[in-house]
Amino acid sequence: MASAPDKGDVVPLLTLFITKEKFFKNSKRVVLLTEKSFVSLETETLKRATPYRNILALGPGGKINQFNLKIPEIAETYITETPNEKDNCLAILYEFRKAATRKAEERKRIKLLQKKAYSDELEETSIELCSVSFAKLDVNNEERIYSSKYIKDIELLYNFKDENDSIAIVFSDKSKSYYKVTEMQTGNFIKLMQGYLKKYYNKDVTVKTSTVSEIIPAPVELSARDRIFGFPIKKYSKKLNITENRIFCITSTSICICEGFKVLSIHPINQLKRITTFEDDPTRFELEYSNSTKSAPSTYYCDERDTIVANLMSTTGLYQGESPIYDLSGVRFQYYLRGSCEFRPDPEMEDYYLRRLAKLSLATPNLVQALKEFNENIPQSYPFQTKDRRGLVHVIEMLQVALAQFEKGQPGLVSTIIELLQVVQRLMSSRLYYSDIKQVRNAQILFSDLIRSNDDRIVSAAALTLLRIIEQPKVFQGKETKAEVFTRASFVQQKTKPHQ
Repeated sequence: MASAPDKGDVVPLLTLFITKEKFFKNSKRVVLLTEKSFVSLETETLKRATPYRNILALGPGGKINQFNLKIPEIAETYITETPNEKDNCLAILYEFRKAATRKAEERKRIKLLQKKAYSDELEETSIELCSVSFAKLDVNNEERIYSSKYIKDIELLYNFKDENDSIAIVFSDKSKSYYKVTEMQTGNFIKLMQGYLKKYYNKDVTVKTSTVSEIIPAPVELSARDRIFGFPIKKYSKKLNITENRIFCITSTSICICEGFKVLSIHPINQLKRITTFEDDPTRFELEYSNSTKSAPSTYYCDERDTIVANLMSTTGLYQGESPIYDLSGVRFQYYLRGSCEFRPDPEMEDYYLRRLAKLSLATPNLVQALKEFNENIPQSYPFQTKDRRGLVHVIEMLQVALAQFEKGQPGLVSTIIELLQVVQRLMSSRLYYSDIKQVRNAQILFSDLIRSNDDRIVSAAALTLLRIIEQPKVFQGKETKAEVFTRASFVQQKTKPHQ
């Protein structure tokens, strides 16, 4: 078998860690999903690269944590750690194959009337059901999907005693969609969705009977006194492909999007996962929530964007273990993985990404995307179990060179510096690496220079990283060690030095 190609210049859209079933001994595989192919590696040896168009069949296997994949040469069975990971792998592979071949096993288009949450209004909606998703179509252009959720994320279905022509769909993130079924009986529509889930995921979904008032939230108004703050913003509507005037409000427990005092959506603030700002537009920001089933983040525009972000930072906390990620790099990762499909790392995965990290340099093509791959797959508070000091030393050295080049006027390095700082934050979240940073040559001088940068985004990212270094020992279980006390004290001293 050939060796795996050098992936430094081609960052996979997604990487899966699964096991291939074999007759004598199962084989651990790293599967790279590119735009056109399914690439299978075994300990960095290329075993197979299969274009999605050559996948003849795909579906659940004989056990709840297995799925089958058939290509012209062979039929293969893959094993995941949990049934949920099996569903995630199938949903993602169905999606990639559909995008590459522009087809799905079967699809059904249906016209419905949708009732929006916290509203009595009904609006005409066309949806498409297929092996991948429950997708909403533009009523004026049914080739345009403006929103979709994986059908594997359907958790519960409701029919209503007081409205025989209506149903509600509850997804795994507890979001709900309410529809009036106009083209068929509600029972047949429910059976259609159950059939797709059974066929493509071997998954059963429960159907319950209730009343509309018990399931669908009534209209809500948010008074001025309940708001910690509120800012006029423009929210991007995927359906209309325009921005709409809204009020962005924070309460003690929630983020609310309002039209005047009328609430249009509510998200618990403790579920905020990521805040992203963008380099090409100083007014734009995006919010993502934990376990979200949405096909894209929520996008907003506001001249006071940085004030909103600062208030969110203050409200949610800067350095708690599960506080939101503040992505100030201005660049989004090339593939958006829904929160409902995230894979929790294990020692095998962390070792893979640490080895990938050690191979990067400032000359690596697509470096920002490669760093983002690490940051996307390693959670901010992940407790590393693999000890690889090269990773930390290497990243600090790259930071030192990148900052020196930036200060000499080399363009295009701000996003690189911020992504490197995010890598440092992840490494510093583990007790395994925390005290090592004090041993890295000139690390304190580096942070002193970073927080004196003439670029506001670098200053913000460096200050946030420094705060995490200072406060992180509070998160560790057990008593703070002498080395950790010394490390924190050293960086506190750097933080409090006056600007020169």
